[in-house]
Amino acid sequence: MRNMGCAAKLRYSEEPYAGISEIPADLDPPNYLKWVRRWVDQGTTIVGGCCGIGPEHIHAISAGRAAA
Repeated sequence: MRNMGCAAKLRYSEEPYAGISEIPADLDPPNYLKWVRRWVDQGTTIVGGCCGIGPEHIHAISAGRAAA
């Protein structure tokens, strides 16, 4: 992500998949928000989720964005 954020001229997304990325599979919403902020700081423009990411995680992202 760090390298893409510096080089990409297009939008790109981060959508972690439990067990494959460096993110723990049992991530709670506040900790997921910390990861999201990290990705956005590195240039990610679209954030999503897969296994284990539910409505409460998306709400945390929305609330965190509103507070920023």
